Amino acid sequence: LFRSDAGDAATLDRLLDPADPAGIDRRPDLFLLVAKTVHFGRRPGS
Repeated sequence: LFRSDAGDAATLDRLLDPADPAGIDRRPDLFLLVAKTVHFGRRPGS
C-alpha cells in the first residue's frame, strides 16, 4: 500500500506540469523507448 503526504502530491504536480521547468517533459535524462516485435514463420516443407 502506497501512502503519500501533501509534499508528495506537490512534487507530483510539479513533475506532471508541462509548464514547470522541473517537469518531466523538460528533463534531459528522461526518454521514452518504444519497440515493436514482429513474429513470422514458415510451414515445414514450404
